[in-house]
Amino acid sequence: MTGELVQRALTAPTFALVRRRLLRQLLESLLYEGAIRVRGGEAGVWVVDGVDERGEPVRYVFHARRRHGFDRVAVGPAAVRRQTGDGDREAASVTRFLGEVRDGVLAEPRRLVRFAHELEETLVKDALAQHVREQRKDVLAGAGYDALEAMITDGHRYHPTYKSGSGLTWRTISRSARSSPSPCARCGWRRGAVSPR
Repeated sequence: MTGELVQRALTAPTFALVRRRLLRQLLESLLYEGAIRVRGGEAGVWVVDGVDERGEPVRYVFHARRRHGFDRVAVGPAAVRRQTGDGDREAASVTRFLGEVRDGVLAEPRRLVRFAHELEETLVKDALAQHVREQRKDVLAGAGYDALEAMITDGHRYHPTYKSGSGLTWRTISRSARSSPSPCARCGWRRGAVSPR
C-alpha cells in the first residue's frame, strides 16, 4: 500500500460518508450507554453542549429516535451539525467533537484520549476500505457466500470503533478490501472504552 492510496482515500467522496457514519455511531453508542449529557429529544432534535478551544459555547445538534429493538438509538439521516457563534456547519471531526463535549462525557480522561485515537484509526481505515471497495466496483447480485463475505468491509454497525482492532493495520485493511477475507471478521470490540463514572 502506498501513501498515495491513503491520500486518495482521505480525499475521496467516500471519506465524508465514513466520517458521518463514525460520528453517528459514536453518538448512538454514547446515548445508548447513557455516557453523555444530552438535552432535547422533542420532535427528534437532540443537543450536546460543549466548549471550543477559545472557551466559547458550541452545540452539536442532530436528529435521533429510539429504536424498538433493545431501546437502541438511531441518529440521522441528516448530518450532525456543529453550531457556534460563528455559524452552523456540518460536524467535521470526531476528535474535535469529543474534545469540545468532554465535560459531558462520562469517561476517565485517560480512556477518552485512547478512545479518540481509536476513532481516528477507524476513520482512516474505513475511508481506505470504502475507497478501495468503490474502486473495485463490486457486484453483489449473484455472488456466492464466500465472495459476499470477502466483499463486506463495513464493520460492526453498532460500535463506533469498528475498524480500530489492534490486528488491523492500514496494510491489512487495504489488502482485505481488495481480496478476502473481509476485515470486519476481525473487528476489535473495545469493552469499557468509555466507562461511566
